[in-house]
Amino acid sequence: MAQHIEKDLNFEKQNLKHKPIIWGFIFLATLLLFHKDWNIKIERSINPYVINSDTRVVISPYYLADNPELAQDTILAYIRSGHPLGFKLLYSITDHIISPAALGKLISICMFFATLFFLTAAAGRLEGYSAAWSVFIIFLSASFFYEIIAGGLPRSFAFPIMAANLAALVFGRTLIISFLTILGALFYPMSGLIAGATLFALLFLMPKADRGDATEWPLSKRVKIVAVVAALSCLLLLPTMIGKDYGRTLDNNDHKEYPEILGRAGIEPGQIGAYQSEIVPLWKQLIFHGRSSVRLSYQSEPWSKTLHGLGTYRFRFHYDKYFYEGFIRDDFLVIILWAAIFVVVGIKAFNNKNAPIRRVAMMAGVACSWYYLAYFMFPYLYFPARYLQPLIFIFLILLPVVASGLFDGIKKIIPSKRHQLFRSGFIIAMGLFCILFFGAKTHKEWLGYDKDYSKSAAYFKHINSLPKDSMIAAWPKGVIEAVPILSQRKAFVWHESHVAFHDKYILKMRERTFALIDAYFADSLEPLLKLRDSFGVTHLSIYKAHFNGKPAWYFAPFLKYAQQKQKAGGKRGFEVLRQIPNAKIFESEDIVTLDLSRLSSL
Repeated sequence: MAQHIEKDLNFEKQNLKHKPIIWGFIFLATLLLFHKDWNIKIERSINPYVINSDTRVVISPYYLADNPELAQDTILAYIRSGHPLGFKLLYSITDHIISPAALGKLISICMFFATLFFLTAAAGRLEGYSAAWSVFIIFLSASFFYEIIAGGLPRSFAFPIMAANLAALVFGRTLIISFLTILGALFYPMSGLIAGATLFALLFLMPKADRGDATEWPLSKRVKIVAVVAALSCLLLLPTMIGKDYGRTLDNNDHKEYPEILGRAGIEPGQIGAYQSEIVPLWKQLIFHGRSSVRLSYQSEPWSKTLHGLGTYRFRFHYDKYFYEGFIRDDFLVIILWAAIFVVVGIKAFNNKNAPIRRVAMMAGVACSWYYLAYFMFPYLYFPARYLQPLIFIFLILLPVVASGLFDGIKKIIPSKRHQLFRSGFIIAMGLFCILFFGAKTHKEWLGYDKDYSKSAAYFKHINSLPKDSMIAAWPKGVIEAVPILSQRKAFVWHESHVAFHDKYILKMRERTFALIDAYFADSLEPLLKLRDSFGVTHLSIYKAHFNGKPAWYFAPFLKYAQQKQKAGGKRGFEVLRQIPNAKIFESEDIVTLDLSRLSSL
């Protein structure tokens, strides 16, 4: 009898020993399921003319090794002034080693897998390997994470920091949360604020038994830790808070005087609250962030077209408008999952052994508190909805907990020897349920890197051959948006340069834009000379279509003025067309570039 017991114990030990290896192969095999998707992502990342739309404005200021003249550019200096210190240092130090755009693409992949690692670890700590696998495959199937992380932007660092913060809470590692608070201040202040608030709540608001490794810390040590972390974080944030005066900070109440606040983002006045400062009911935010955890990208290929059609809302490009205007009937599954999370987590939270669950619930409370605080202090704490991003991760890692809770409800009818097997089966079934109803096996190829300028490569190469102190002007919506990042030359004004945060800066961009419109559709030489002599523009690129009947679109307060100028120039004859024989230095199928030093009175 004793021999049989000893054999059984040895068998169990062998199982435990081999379990990580077996699950390691399962994770690797799961990752290989997405090889086609990642082949596309890597292929597009290698192409220098394929970029994330936001990198055009965020990464451009760091090409100083290629062109030191960019340091003097008004637009790029303004953009750079708002970047966190760590982000600035990272791109400035590496500028001589690797191009900023290439570094951004490399960072994106690293941050994506770092976020995946932390969430998988957190889920594994809560409910074991099966939970880790469920979160692993849901994360890879969802489009939202790569879409946000892509580009190597400051927000690319937010997700891994918040995911690491969540994992540290689950494991009860206080010093790691302290480190993440400082790291957030360096790279994405909102993630630092969330981590700092969770640190404070953990040390001073949570019961002693729920403080993880800080359970035995005396009050004096807890106060010192929080004080040091807060002081260091504030010190690191100072460079972004002080500097050149760009004028008064604008908010949504200024949208009548400064319509660029809404126009740059394509938002109509009636939608003002949906974009920035108006508080959106928390239940709607829960639906949105829950759906983001598992959502399928536009036109991506789902694992099951039939089930996906039943279970989720088919996204359009402007889904935000639809979301904020009313209840989304197709999100009933997400609502059911949130309801299950509230019930199961509520029950488990009363169990003395579930301190990690209570700490996760605390982080959700911190995120919601910051959401409301940011609303009342808008715009000084940035966009309120950004503070609810941790709910995406919380929703994701609690899905296995729901499955485990469902098993607890029926485990009495299952032999005790089979409990672990059936619990794992329930958790895996939850993961499969989510990817079949919501997930994708391949995403749309432009996901994350949505701008492909390959067809305009000749134009960018030509601009890059111009003198380094050149200032290029063109219609603000088009190739000019990528001139700083792809050609490393100054751009006079472009769509994303209308960053509507400060009044002096926005008025300067307004002055430039009106001067550009005057010159672009001029019927005489004077506006072109003014653009060159008063504003320092050396080259002007024009779209042939704008002079063959195609309306030149832009947002308020420029659209009506541009339409009037285009109409008037068409009647009297466009000056730029008369200058082409003498001033043309480049021509493609759709663009002509003029050297303004060759202007002639004809």
